[in-house]
Amino acid sequence: FPRYEVFEHFAAPLEEMPAVVAKGEGMDWAQMSTQQQKESQEASRDARKEKEMVRMIIAVLDKKPALWDYLIAHSLGQKMALDKWVAMMHSLIEGNHPWMEGAETWGLTDAEGNI
Repeated sequence: FPRYEVFEHFAAPLEEMPAVVAKGEGMDWAQMSTQQQKESQEASRDARKEKEMVRMIIAVLDKKPALWDYLIAHSLGQKMALDKWVAMMHSLIEGNHPWMEGAETWGLTDAEGNI
């Protein structure tokens, strides 16, 4: 029975293959592959972050009544410390979302660090 070993590898996206092949034989393929892999990872990371932010926005919209109830019931006023906001979001919205990162991305804090 044959044995197989699994190795990680990177392959350029199909759309990029014509451009890669057109570069010719004088190309340092290992260097180009490493560069493409890095660019692909960065693009994937950015796309994942964007999707996570969209999921968080949808979760806030879904839980908006519960969030308002919490704010009113606890008489929290118009401003709230960022860490308290993060704790509130974790307690009221399911999932392990990066609320601190979301607040930074969306520019929710003022000069004093309040929301």
